[in-house]
Amino acid sequence: MLRKRLLGPLLPATLIAVVACGAFFASPASAADNSRPSKPGSLTETAATEKTISLSWSASTDNKGVKGYRIYRNGTLAGTVKSGLKYVLTGLRCNTTYIVTVSAYDAAGNTSLPAAIFAKTAACGSDEPTCQTPSTVFQLLLVHQIQYGCGWPAGVHAKQAIQSVRVMLAARGGTLDTWRAKKWHKVALEELDAASSKAGAWGSKGVLQPNAAGLAVQYKIGRVIRILHWHNPELYEVSKAEKWALTAISWYISASEYNRHFAIVGATPTMNSALNDLKRADSDFFSNAIYRAWGRYRQVWQRVNGL
Repeated sequence: MLRKRLLGPLLPATLIAVVACGAFFASPASAADNSRPSKPGSLTETAATEKTISLSWSASTDNKGVKGYRIYRNGTLAGTVKSGLKYVLTGLRCNTTYIVTVSAYDAAGNTSLPAAIFAKTAACGSDEPTCQTPSTVFQLLLVHQIQYGCGWPAGVHAKQAIQSVRVMLAARGGTLDTWRAKKWHKVALEELDAASSKAGAWGSKGVLQPNAAGLAVQYKIGRVIRILHWHNPELYEVSKAEKWALTAISWYISASEYNRHFAIVGATPTMNSALNDLKRADSDFFSNAIYRAWGRYRQVWQRVNGL
């Protein structure tokens, strides 16, 4: 059973928490330092209890020296380390997987790209309540309450999540100035409408159906991601949250299908290939290769459903 997946904040904060370079320090006596540290290496979960996860990593390098490391849990700053290469996350839920990222920073405020892993707490004891599944997929994705192995709702509410993203994207229209941005914004909204209303594509609980209509929806999601990412610079700047959210929804749909099929057939060659696709897609997602990540997620969904 897959126990993996998504991201630091998906904008407003994003899945995944790639922190931009901060302000740099300059003085009359020296040139400004705008070189960021290297990414921390070998981020590893070294131990776990029901409520804690212990982490370690290897040192970053920097032209002026690394000042410390910031540790994020599901996109939220959990703590800072100024000496050493270890940290313990506390106050966690049992039997829950978290997205953990570590970024190095220097004295000038430059921040490295994050090292990222999925880290899981120990199984719940008999006196521990099971971890809660968020009430909607939209909450799961955008508030980053990503709790693997905690009664996943098997893809339910994916349709509602797309409709929620459509509402968010529609609100961006009032911020657009150019006719080209407005044109592609309109096309993206039309594609999302077509995806959520596609005949035969959705089950009663908003689960994408494993058929040709469902595959058409997957491609419409991909087209919207492509439009938001490449078709217009102005639209790109205002719709980053929606682009990440749609990619995350595609992940959720695909990972849920993988879990469903794995429970039935186990580790077959097809399922192993699908798992490898998911792993590669995770890497793309964290590297901000959103459209490529979507392509891999869609391929997983096609592969496990034989489409």
